[in-house]
Amino acid sequence: MPRLTTSVLGSIALVLGLVACSPPTTQTPPVDTAVHTDASAPPDGAVDVVIPDGVIGTAELTSAPDGCVLTPGAVGTITWDLPDTRPGLLAVDTGARFGAGGATASADGAPLSYRAVADDTLNDIAERFGITDDDLGFLNPLTSRQLQAGDDLNLQVALRGGASVSPPWA
Repeated sequence: MPRLTTSVLGSIALVLGLVACSPPTTQTPPVDTAVHTDASAPPDGAVDVVIPDGVIGTAELTSAPDGCVLTPGAVGTITWDLPDTRPGLLAVDTGARFGAGGATASADGAPLSYRAVADDTLNDIAERFGITDDDLGFLNPLTSRQLQAGDDLNLQVALRGGASVSPPWA
């Protein structure tokens, strides 16, 4: 009997939660908001990245539905308009070497990605492609700094942040 009671109570709670947090049936007018920021100077030893003063993103927000315990203040989609902070960043493969002996996927002679092998280091890989360690980190923002054999590293600005091209070894 306790199992049946628990199941019934759980089902009721689920239904109430879904009903209480369902979106409103009428459209809420969008809120027009732009956030401006003043760029501050980076700390000593930081990479020199210029963040423009002004609008770098816009959002169309609507009021969140009422009646839910965990209601956010607003919901919406943000459209980012960030400038290219590394214009001219181009990786050029100068050939395999100790510390950067993995395979490269290329298109039209330009390296797209690199597959790490044992004993590779981020510094040696960056050197192989004529870029800095910071550039390699910029191209791979979601990659751990702990490099392991089999890791795929992006080498194209256009593929930064999740866009992908299947490497020839896939």
